[in-house]
Amino acid sequence: MTLTRRAYHSLFGRAGMGRTTCLRRRGPLTMAPSQLGILTRAPTRARARQYQFFHVHTTSARQVRRTRLHTYPAFTTSVV
Repeated sequence: MTLTRRAYHSLFGRAGMGRTTCLRRRGPLTMAPSQLGILTRAPTRARARQYQFFHVHTTSARQVRRTRLHTYPAFTTSVV
């Protein structure tokens, strides 16, 4: 398990990440959760232009709005 994941799953680790973010403006809390985004468009023969946006997150959780992340390395993709 990486250092960031260990810190996330520990109360003191979370407090340390929050302190680093507030005092130094660095660390994992200063990054966006979606590290990659891809915008695509439907073929031109479609009546209305339709777009899809793909997100790639470097975290994984059982449910979308759940705050507890998995302890193993993983990523999540979603399409809007």
